[in-house]
Amino acid sequence: MNAAHGAFFADHARLADGWRRDVLFEWNDDGTLVRVTPERAAPAGVERARGPVLPGMPNLHSHAFQRAMAGLTEYRASAADTFWSWHRSHAYAALENVIGVSARSVPLSRSR
Repeated sequence: MNAAHGAFFADHARLADGWRRDVLFEWNDDGTLVRVTPERAAPAGVERARGPVLPGMPNLHSHAFQRAMAGLTEYRASAADTFWSWHRSHAYAALENVIGVSARSVPLSRSR
């Protein structure tokens, strides 16, 4: 196991098994978390979190499909098109080309 080179202490932290008290987080020189120790006394000189610590949620979403749609769908097929008719015909067709499966099963809101 990598040796710990950085640390901070939290009075309360949400871990995989639930809320825990007095948690020491330690990481190596690469910034990789190497140890999480709950129910432990705070070591002298270790930075303390100001509040509860929660796991971060990475932002994994993408808008790449919008780039694929740009230019392919930005026109009206007829003057009678509404946003929803455009969405059902042009946007779904472009999306299906990107993901390779039918997107038409996604429910649509109905405009009044």
